[in-house]
Amino acid sequence: MKKNLLGIPLFWYLIAFAVAIIGILFGSFFDKSLSDSIASSTNGFGMFVETFSESLAYSVGTIGALLLWLGLWRRKHILAKIIGWVALVGGTGFLTYKLGDSLYNDKVSPLVQYGFLIDNVILCYVVAFLILGAIDVVVFLLVDRSESKFNRLVRIGAIMVLAMLLQWLCMHFLKRIGGRPRWRFLYELGGVWEGEYYDFQNWWQFAWFGHPNNDYFKSWPSGHTATASLVPLIALLPGVFKKDFKHSNLILFCSGMLYAFVVAFARILAGAHFLSDVSFGFLVGSLVSFLSLFLASKILPEKEEGSAESQPAEAPKES
Repeated sequence: MKKNLLGIPLFWYLIAFAVAIIGILFGSFFDKSLSDSIASSTNGFGMFVETFSESLAYSVGTIGALLLWLGLWRRKHILAKIIGWVALVGGTGFLTYKLGDSLYNDKVSPLVQYGFLIDNVILCYVVAFLILGAIDVVVFLLVDRSESKFNRLVRIGAIMVLAMLLQWLCMHFLKRIGGRPRWRFLYELGGVWEGEYYDFQNWWQFAWFGHPNNDYFKSWPSGHTATASLVPLIALLPGVFKKDFKHSNLILFCSGMLYAFVVAFARILAGAHFLSDVSFGFLVGSLVSFLSLFLASKILPEKEEGSAESQPAEAPKES
């Protein structure tokens, strides 16, 4: 029997882990030479991905918040309703803020801005809300919102939200202990910050909080790639769609992986990361996705609320 977690075969993630480890090994030897060959902060594709790639990635979190709300707000218990609304409003609001902030061109910042950015901060948040909201509306229309799906909606929503939170916490900590200078800071801006010169640093040469806490020193691991590697979790969605199609899980999982690979390559093109950086980002994102799936399969109930399996059969009515 093929083992799987909520419809996603385990070997799919084993393949993802293997690809990430191979990338780390190659990057350990060829990081600098590869980036020297193809990287440029003015690469158009790299600039586009830097600005907009997190839109789809952040939508994993907003979709998760939406599914939690759909599975909880019509429950009888007031606590379930509160949790559902907090997830929807809090999750959507926080990720709209994060995406809008990444679109804003803060001209007073001493750090060089990269990508296609917007000068008006209000417009940034409006654009972010419209992008994430449009994706949520599509999912809302496709999802089966009947009572029989309540438990499954909660399970899948919890997985997506948990994966997003774990990924964010891991990236925040790892980038600080790594402190690895970005390629474009070293080789396009001279590698000088506040009078001190910095040179190329291998991924294993951790700074241990010793480097400045700014964007120039957040090369390892790649946050964009880590967030993008959560997108394969959309392979869970056919379990709550009104209509399913053949091999939908595999198609959506592979599409999510392809998206993560494109983002990873574009981050190298933009001079934002080295090969080992994006490989570690992909590994972290895949690991937290797998961990979230595993925890949900162990903690949350299997049976569908309101389904024939969980409800007693009705007695025949007397004529």
